[in-house]
This record gives sequence, structure tokens and C-alpha cells, in this order.
Amino acid sequence: MSGPWLVRIGKPAARHPSLRLLGLPHAGGGPSLFRPWATALPPDVDLVAAQLPGRERRLAETPCRDAKTIVTGLVAAVLALPPAPLVLYGHSLGASLALDLAVALTEAQAPLALVTVAARAAPYLPPRRPPLSPLDDRAFLTAIGAMGGTPREALEHAELMAMVLPVLRADFVLSEGFARPPAPVIACPLLAVNGRDDPYVTEADMRAWSAFAAGRFRFEEVAAGHFFAQSHRNDILRLIFEEIGWTSSASATDLCQEAS
Repeated sequence: MSGPWLVRIGKPAARHPSLRLLGLPHAGGGPSLFRPWATALPPDVDLVAAQLPGRERRLAETPCRDAKTIVTGLVAAVLALPPAPLVLYGHSLGASLALDLAVALTEAQAPLALVTVAARAAPYLPPRRPPLSPLDDRAFLTAIGAMGGTPREALEHAELMAMVLPVLRADFVLSEGFARPPAPVIACPLLAVNGRDDPYVTEADMRAWSAFAAGRFRFEEVAAGHFFAQSHRNDILRLIFEEIGWTSSASATDLCQEAS
């Protein structure tokens, strides 16, 4: 691999991958979020995921609260890989990072094929709820638990929460402070995906991402709540394949049929 910022998931990369898919997880998440994706991808697709400080293999590192530092690390890691058309998928906090990463990769002349943002309001819209990051530990974890993305057993495990809490706080500080003015800065196609039953992000919130698209913009919904990167993996991949024109390939066709 090209350093700690990216983790390759699943099979070893093809010598000349026809596509590279980079996953950016939600707050508190790590590369394992995208592990189930590996079995659904054609053999010539290279699946990698962002590994931010403080989680999984970087557990001993201090979590990062600065988007610029994260994007700088990810850009260097991407550019160190063999060139291949690149698709970004960012979920919630990952969608915010995908925006800045797309801009930086375009400036670096990386072959960006598609940016997919999911479950995150466009970052120029005013927040719909007060920030969670200033809450004390008990109230913060209660609020996190109410969102449904963290198993109750994990929240009740004191030692585990002592390790995870700094990561969650850093990610929420980063997410809740992330704001960008609307500007057509994404030159490649931009796909926005939301859960139809998401209590935190509305259709209008996701359609507002169109302000960042210099070219094609597409909005789609899946029958899900806020956390659907694993449960609706096939729906997401089907939409990605459609956007990059892979629906004629055998692998993409099989996936479309499985997801339908």
C-alpha cells in the first residue's frame, strides 16, 4: 500500500485495474465499513478505503480534526497508486471529505470519473440541529446512540467507548464545522444518494449538492435510513456502475439484477 491513509480491501489489486473505488466512511467509521463491498465487485476493480488517524490500524494515533490535513494525506496516497479511473464514495462525514478530496485530486490531474456523496446535507446549508460535539461525554454518547449507527452493546462497553470517544468527538467537530460555499467545483459527474427514511437528511438537502456540480448531477434515493452503506451496497454500486457507463458489462449487469 501507499501508506496508512488508504487500505486495500479484498483481493489483491489487478496489475492494471480498470477502475478504483475509494470509500470514505461516516463519523467514527473505518475501512471495515466497505469490507462487504469487495465480494460484489468485478475482479478488475481496485477497492480501497480511507483510514483516518485513531481507528483500526491507526488506533494509536491522535484523531484529526482538520479536513485539510486529511485531504493532503489522502491525495498523496492516491497519487502513489498505479493510475486508474477513480470513483469516490463518501458517506455522511465522508461526503464532506469527498468534496474537498475531489477538488484536490482534480488540481493534481488525477483521473476522477465520479464523485458519490451520501447521507449528508450540502455543506453550505444551515444545520438542522444543535451541534453534538460540545456535549459532555454522557450526553454525547446518548445522542450518538439515538442515531442508530453504533450498537448498544458497544455504547455500554466502557473500555471500548474510552478508545472510541476521542475519534467520535474529533469526527463530529470536523463534520459540524465543515462548511463550503456553493460553487461548481466538481468537474466529473456528481451522484447524490440518500435514504428515503433518513431522519437527519432530506431530499432537498441532497439535491442541494447540485450547486457543486460543474457538469452532470444525479439524485437517487434508497429505501433506508441514515446508515445504508452496507445494507444497500448493491443499490449503491448499481448506481455507480450506471453513472460510469458499466451497465453493459457482465459483472455490472449481474449486480443490477441482484439489487433489483
